Order: sequence, then C-alpha cells, then structure tokens
Amino acid sequence: MKINSFLSFMFATAILILINTPSIKVIFISSELVNILGIGLLLFVAYIRVLFTKIRVSNHILLSVSIISLLWVLLLLSAIWSPSSPSFKELFQYLAIMLVSIATLLLATKNDVRYYVILQLVWSLFIAILQLTVGIQLNRDLGQHYLTIGFPLGIGFVISSGLLIDKINNIQRNISSTTLSIGLLFIFLLALIDLSGRSPVIMSVLTIFYFWFLYILSIKGKKIKNLFIFGMVLLFGFYAVTSFASESLYSRFLRLINNFDSEPRWEIYSNTLKFVKESPLYGYGLNSYNSIVGGNYPHNIFLEVTFYSGILGLVFLMLFMLIFINSTVHSIKEKNFFSMAVGMIALYSFFIWNVSYSLSSSYIVFVSLCLFIKISKNKSINGYLEQIKISS
Repeated sequence: MKINSFLSFMFATAILILINTPSIKVIFISSELVNILGIGLLLFVAYIRVLFTKIRVSNHILLSVSIISLLWVLLLLSAIWSPSSPSFKELFQYLAIMLVSIATLLLATKNDVRYYVILQLVWSLFIAILQLTVGIQLNRDLGQHYLTIGFPLGIGFVISSGLLIDKINNIQRNISSTTLSIGLLFIFLLALIDLSGRSPVIMSVLTIFYFWFLYILSIKGKKIKNLFIFGMVLLFGFYAVTSFASESLYSRFLRLINNFDSEPRWEIYSNTLKFVKESPLYGYGLNSYNSIVGGNYPHNIFLEVTFYSGILGLVFLMLFMLIFINSTVHSIKEKNFFSMAVGMIALYSFFIWNVSYSLSSSYIVFVSLCLFIKISKNKSINGYLEQIKISS
C-alpha cells in the first residue's frame, strides 16, 4: 500500500511538472531539463506500474488510446511531405507528447488525481502570492509572457470554483471550508486581473460556467441556490475587473467588445483558413506553418492540426474531444470534487490552446485531457462498444 501511494505521488508530481513547465521555468530555471524531468518521471512510474501492477483497461480507454495514437502517428507521418522537415529534436518532442498521453490514459489512477489536484492548488497559490506581493518578472527573450503566469493562476481559479461548487452542495458542508474556497477564488481572481492578458480570465470563466451549468442540470434540488451563487460570483468578478484590473487588461477587454474585427487573432485565423482550403485533404505537413504562412503558429489547435495533417487529423482530434465532452457529462453525476477539478483543468487548458500556444507544447493539454478521460466512468461509450462486440 505504501508503495502504491508513493507511486501515485510521483506520478502526480510528474503531471504537475508537465502541466506547469512554463511557470516552473520562470520561477526556477529556464532549461529543457524541466521538460525532460516531467516526461522522464511520468514514463518511469508508468513502466514500474506495468511491471508490478495488473492493468485493467475499459473499452472507452482503449478507444481513446486508439484515436490519440492515430492522430499523432498521422501528424508524425505528415513530416514526410512537409517543406520544412522537422529536426530530430522536434520529432522526439512530438513523439513524447504521444507517449505521455498514452501512458496517462492507460496507467493513471484516481489516487494520482487526488495528489495532483492538491499539489496543483499549492503551486497555483504560490504563483498568486508571488504575483500579488513582489510581482513576477518575465523575460520576453525566453518566450515568457502574461500567459506563462496566467495559465497556472487560471487553473487555481477553476479548482477553487470547483471546490466552492462541491462545498455549497455537500450535505456535510463545513462553513470554514466554504469560506476557504471563496477566499481562494478571490485571491486567484485578483492575481489574474493584475496581468495584462484576457484569455486566462475569459477561458477560466467559460470553464466554470460549463461545469457549473452541468452540475445544476444533474442535481434534483438547490438549482436556485446554485444559480444565485453563480450570479453573485459573476457580479463580483465583473466588479473586480472594472475596478481593480490593470489598465492594459481593461483596455484590451474594451477592444474585444467594441472592435472585435481588429483583433490580431481574427486575422491569423482567417489567413490560416484560406491556406487550409487550398490543401484540405493532406495539409502541408508537420512544422510547415512558418514556411507556408510566415507566422509562428495559428494560435488554435484545431487549425494547426488541420493545417499539418488535413481533414483526417481534424476528425481524429474532434473524435477525441467528443469522448472528453461525453466524459464530462457522465462524470459530473458522481459529485466528486477531484474528478470535477481535473475536468475543469482539462477544459481550461483546451480553451487556452485554442487562442494561444502551439502544438509542440500541447503535452500540457493532452496530459490533462487524458487524465480526466482515464478517471471518468464513461458508461455510454463502454455500453455502446459492448453492444458492438455482442452483435459481431
């Protein structure tokens, strides 16, 4: 039992390092060794589990592994027709994403999730306190920007909201723990609006809305109470943004509302779609965006996958996301805080990767998605696959 607990803690630590690699580099050391440590530790613990643990895999996990494998194999094969052939280092980077995703799907456990959520909350709170007290200095030359810090703060924000949802609906709720969740929620919000970026605020609010809405639909009573508290949280958030947000953040919100067409992202998306329409079947090959379009990446994971591998790659990604969405609907009925917290982290990460970051750093979003899919009880997909087996 002690060995299993130790392995769970180490697996959770590996996930923490992988998901928070950018912010860890800001606080400690900006080195590729951080990436290697997270990937190496996760694969090492997974290997130990394969040797000494009996692995049981449900149908929906096998389906998820198949889809994610096909997606990354297709992306790697697309390097063959890419005008900018990826280097060995870049190919290894993409291969590592596939390996850690599969390892998480097959070998993560619910105990890992408990350790990870606690560790993640501690790390996010550490970042928030640093930002609100001394401020965190970022180095643009190293690729560090507001989202490097905003991402873990957003994770802390959604975890705190999940804790609040759990406490106000728990029969044995504790006033002190409810107060703690509200306090954490406000700390993370204040830290978020102290930055200049909109996406961590917007995407975390969208994540909270999605899961709280699902939660309200899944419960028999307390709907009015939940709607009221959710409305109060939104009102406070609006007040905080308009009253305490940095001038840069406030002006960017106004620009988004008053002049959406002038958004740089919109121009990038439109330009990328034009190229996708010219080669929809096969795409342009892995790492070809810069040489074809002239930019770094399209700031949208759907567009990037389609640009590299065509319609088939998009289909695989959409199928994988359908499994995730289906899992959120079923897992929310369990009323388990840790499960909901991981689901919120995964959805928030996915939202962020649709406005920023590239496919080369998508180990963060895929590990979080795979972790949630693994611990969720997807009865509908399992039942459907069982029916196919019986009929065949």
